[in-house]
Amino acid sequence: MPERCSFISQPFISYDDTRRLVLIDNCVLRFGPSLYTLVKLLLEHQEISDVALSLALYHQANDRNRKLMTRNISKLRTKLTTHGLDIQRILNQGYRLVALPEAAREVTDEVKRA
Repeated sequence: MPERCSFISQPFISYDDTRRLVLIDNCVLRFGPSLYTLVKLLLEHQEISDVALSLALYHQANDRNRKLMTRNISKLRTKLTTHGLDIQRILNQGYRLVALPEAAREVTDEVKRA
């Protein structure tokens, strides 16, 4: 059963754990296990600490996982920005999922059409 992201009203976002997909304004995004874990945590909590992300992804909290986590966040950010969302870094703490301002969404819409 799809869940709805409660803290971002536009774009409309829902996600389905059984199929590891995210629906953003009627556009379906499919993710592998690691990226889906990241996006699900951000959709459920809006802000998530580095420790919580590391535990969820790698079942341990240490700095050796930071490089891999940063790479996965970068991949996820690339997918989400084309749909009006971004992931912001909270300095030395974690990450936050935010909706892009309307002007930035219009630019990403034009990039999608090109």
